[in-house]
Formats: sequence, C-alpha cells, structure tokens
Amino acid sequence: MLYRGLKTLSDEEFDPTDAESVQVCLDAHISDALRKIPTHHRSPLDLHDTIIVVLGNRADSDLLDWAESFQDLINTYGGNPSEEDMDQAAEVLESIIDTLGSYLPNKESADE
Repeated sequence: MLYRGLKTLSDEEFDPTDAESVQVCLDAHISDALRKIPTHHRSPLDLHDTIIVVLGNRADSDLLDWAESFQDLINTYGGNPSEEDMDQAAEVLESIIDTLGSYLPNKESADE
C-alpha cells in the first residue's frame, strides 16, 4: 500500500510549485498504509517512521536516509522550498519508490 501511494504521489500528485499539497498527499498515503497494519498505534508518523513500521528491520539505511531527506526538502523554508529543492525531492522520491519496489515480488498487486 505504501509503495502504491508513493507511486501515485510521484506520477500524479507531485506539484513542484506546491510543497504543501505534496505534504498533504504524502500524509494521506502514509495514513492509508498504516490503516492496513492492525498492530499500529495510529499516531501520526513521518515517512521515515512509516517505512520502519512497514518494513521493520528489512528497511536499509539508504532508504531511511532518503525518506528523511525527502521530508526535509519539501519542508524547507517554512514549507516554501525552492524549485531546486522540489526537483531534488522528486528525484529522492523516485529512489524511495524504486527501493520499496525491490522489496515487493509483484509491484502491481503489492499491498505494502
């Protein structure tokens, strides 16, 4: 579920001129992914922590670093990042999606 949500964010919802909408969409996809985990305690999490919840100890350090970097880039300058930061955020998001996809045997039907 997280993979599909981030893929949708990247392919359809990512607006490099509107970091706030990117954050709102990210939060919605995180919430959707966490709803699929029955043991999750439901407190709001950022992307880094969500990846830990979803993948547990399988999450590698690069993936977690990219998650932190993505959040930092879209939240720089009080939620008004530069165009360069948003372009970099889009690239980092693609790295996150590619790496998450490597954890899934069938990305098209993945529920993680």
